[in-house]
Amino acid sequence: MSMKKVGIIGGLGPETTANFYLELIRLAQASPNEGRPPVLIWSVPIPYEVERTCIVEGQGADAMRELLVEGAERLAQGGADFIVMACNSLHIFINDLRAAVDVPVLSIIEETTAYVLSKATSKVGLLGTSILVGSGMYQTELAKAGIECAIPSVANQKKLQEAIFATLNGKAGHATKELVDSVTKEFSEQGIEQVVLGCTDLHLFFPKVSGAVEFIDSMAVFVEATAGAMGYIPESDVLIHTNTAT
Repeated sequence: MSMKKVGIIGGLGPETTANFYLELIRLAQASPNEGRPPVLIWSVPIPYEVERTCIVEGQGADAMRELLVEGAERLAQGGADFIVMACNSLHIFINDLRAAVDVPVLSIIEETTAYVLSKATSKVGLLGTSILVGSGMYQTELAKAGIECAIPSVANQKKLQEAIFATLNGKAGHATKELVDSVTKEFSEQGIEQVVLGCTDLHLFFPKVSGAVEFIDSMAVFVEATAGAMGYIPESDVLIHTNTAT
């Protein structure tokens, strides 16, 4: 059986792209299909200053539009049957990508929302960049499904952006753990038991989060959706990570 070839728009950041690829390989190996999965990756050459302005300040995302469209076009020309982008925030340009190529472009927002809906919950928290939160992409999709979405305080959101940028540059440390613990506590006090990790880089320090909150890792959801779209049968029970440490 011939598997569909996926084109990954990556480098947003590089470590997450690498992990996305490795998890995709793992799911393919766990399926009854034999052989390595057909994968194309285009690592977007984003200038560091543009990245910082976008992630930390929540501005200037338009500077990335041309780079992302070019990446989608290169992958389509390279023979990708469909395209994915391992970044939540830059899905503000998904309609541009879908208009630029003749192959399907899967959405991490849509796939994660569908998963949240399957959990039969009425309210979730959301962690992500200010671009993501400010765009209302998750809030809109979740609202369509009848699910309320809470976001962090302004102070925590600003610190979260800085932590995400530090993670992109391999500088996340204990201060990041303390921040995420603080945000988790904030949601817990609102009675929220499930929180969407709406940034694919958050999983890099996710295992260190404290508190009895269930976290929905959007990257894990999207990897499984990608494996399914390729024609593989992914493992079950790999999407939700729960940390009950106090």
